[in-house]
Amino acid sequence: MHVQRKSLGSSGSRRVARAWAMIALLCVAVWGGGSRPAAAQRLAAPAAARPALVVQGGHAGPVQSLAASVEGKLIATSDGLEVRLWDAPSGDLRRVIPAAGAMDLARDGAKLAAFSGGALTLWDTRTGALLRAVETGQGPWARAVRFSPGGTLVATGGWQEVKVWNAATGAPRQVLRHAGNSESLAFSPDGLSLAVARSDRDPSVVYDPGGRPPMIGADLWDLRSGRIRAVCAGHDLAPGAIAFSPDGLRVALPRLRFPGGGIPAAPDAAPAIETGVAIWEPGTDAVREWKGHERPITSLAFSPDGRLLATGSEDTTAAVWDPRTARLLQTLTGHRRGINSVVFTAAGALATAGMDAAVRQWDARTGRHLRTLEGNGRSVGALAFSPDGAVLAALGSTRDPGNENDTGAGVLALWEAHSGGFLRSGTGPAALPRRVSFSPDSTKLVSAALQGATVVWSTAEARPLAALSDPEWRPLELRFGADNNGLSGLAFRGEAASAQGAAAAVAWDTLDDGRVRVVSTLAGASQYSALSPDGKTAATAGRDSTIVIWSTDTGAVRQRLANSPGHLAFSPNGRRLVSGDPLGVVRIWNLEAGQLDRTLVEKGPEITALAFAPGSGTLTAADAGGNITAWNTGGQLLWRVKGPTGGAQGLAYSPDGKRLAGGSRSGAVCMWDAATGKLLVTLKLLSGDEWIAFTPEGYYDGSTGADQAIRWRVGDRLEPATRYAPAYRRPERVRQALEGRADPAR
Repeated sequence: MHVQRKSLGSSGSRRVARAWAMIALLCVAVWGGGSRPAAAQRLAAPAAARPALVVQGGHAGPVQSLAASVEGKLIATSDGLEVRLWDAPSGDLRRVIPAAGAMDLARDGAKLAAFSGGALTLWDTRTGALLRAVETGQGPWARAVRFSPGGTLVATGGWQEVKVWNAATGAPRQVLRHAGNSESLAFSPDGLSLAVARSDRDPSVVYDPGGRPPMIGADLWDLRSGRIRAVCAGHDLAPGAIAFSPDGLRVALPRLRFPGGGIPAAPDAAPAIETGVAIWEPGTDAVREWKGHERPITSLAFSPDGRLLATGSEDTTAAVWDPRTARLLQTLTGHRRGINSVVFTAAGALATAGMDAAVRQWDARTGRHLRTLEGNGRSVGALAFSPDGAVLAALGSTRDPGNENDTGAGVLALWEAHSGGFLRSGTGPAALPRRVSFSPDSTKLVSAALQGATVVWSTAEARPLAALSDPEWRPLELRFGADNNGLSGLAFRGEAASAQGAAAAVAWDTLDDGRVRVVSTLAGASQYSALSPDGKTAATAGRDSTIVIWSTDTGAVRQRLANSPGHLAFSPNGRRLVSGDPLGVVRIWNLEAGQLDRTLVEKGPEITALAFAPGSGTLTAADAGGNITAWNTGGQLLWRVKGPTGGAQGLAYSPDGKRLAGGSRSGAVCMWDAATGKLLVTLKLLSGDEWIAFTPEGYYDGSTGADQAIRWRVGDRLEPATRYAPAYRRPERVRQALEGRADPAR
């Protein structure tokens, strides 16, 4: 396919004298590298502090928690899948760490603790390195984690127990057993006591319609004796938050009271009669209460001097109180959805974050808004190379995280596959794409979506040509015919995961009238599907734990394979089928023999995508743990690398099988060497048509506005893009990386 690159500008570059060694980091966030141009010695960093490229941007989804270092220079934000570390004074992103679950930051900012699925992980925030992983044995629903003030201990809370660990070695120190579930933890300022907010809520049940509010209590443990010093119960205490005052004399908890004492049938069925704050003084057992907010309080925090108390609420506001008098000092507005977390970054400075994916910084004393660290609503869910391998199409969606009713829009981005240059982008109807394919002449694309519209796109203009809809059938996977006009593929009706649904082989003979022709049907679930290379065989699977292999011409069932539902893919010759399920099991099936050939993975993170390489039959799987794994046809492991956080949302091989592309929930597209798994280049569409393409070493190409989205991390400093642009803005290096050519002599 002949392509014409849209010129958005790039700065000149200079030839480099010698390359530094590659620094291997995450492809969706932070890459480092450097060079020492002969004519630009002043730009070079010392060997111990090589510049690392940091592409700015917020989370793709709701921010669940915040933490800050005691001096207020570092803010950590988590969306449950990754943690982003920000420079608090400037609002610049410093680093992304693939730490999942609940998290906390040590007071000195040097370490990060994350807790998910019963696993505690400890990270070095200065290098992004994983220091230690500990299996706590507290089960998949445990979610509370907290550092001690000195950073020497980490506490994790689960069902009926809290465990205390040595933060340096990961060795267990104490087990504190209690009734119910650990909802939130707080160490006393001297580190000798631990406050535990607990409930009798079953942590595996998200909501209990018609039940009573879970009983909440707060226990204060003496960590020297391992015994409870004091208990606070009653007072309509609510789950989810607890905070110690800096003097160690008071504990703050949220309050919540429902009408009639019961939980409404749905979270929004009836407003709470009363929400507010309870201040508990364990030394005297005194409890002071006051009302505040219109919806439940989700987070609270004392200022470092103890003179202020901040609360965040589902009502989209944060409030600042005088905890001694219960006087409301400030109401902070600006979030468009509920607030999940509040934290003081220094005396008087407050950060808030929530469901709108934004982190907002405030002067808590005056209520003045300082800055917003915006979220990123873009994701990439489906990828395809043009038949000649010249163009890579990335199809995803964009939605406003601040509007829960926003269905978003489909977004198509077209890239030069050999250079990493951006061609063009366009938007179409809202969709969550799962498959995309080119027409034989590369002039059109078709995207099939499990939710939203099925769209035919013009590649010359990146705009929709037609939106295909049928009142009965929704496409799962479509391909163009040899005439570049008609379409054929698979569709479903009813519920895709239901046994009462049905799958069908369908065709659009022309795109003009949009009418679908049903070729054959198969009763049953079709939550997951795959079409053989010749289009004559289909594989579908649903919740009945059966993969059905059937003829697209007649609908006749050829085989039934017992297997959990999951992603499916045919081998290039159509003789094998691979399945990958939510439990991480990856199996290869021999379709000629009608039996299991081998199991590649017995258990692991959920499989998010599968792909076979053309010709060679190399199989690649992406999982929710961020791993990309490749095997040969004999089941031998070829390589495993870290990919996008949360798992690649789509995988596609180039027609020659030399490159592998993967999309991500952050909107980035990563391209790897298919033979070795080495990361070659990352492509990212920024705001509008601004874009950047960069290598792991930090060489980059981009639009004229790309430098605004770049910072360089040098040791503990962040430098603007212009500082190293003359040495690193090198389009030819990006092209060399994608072509697999070694760097020329420098």
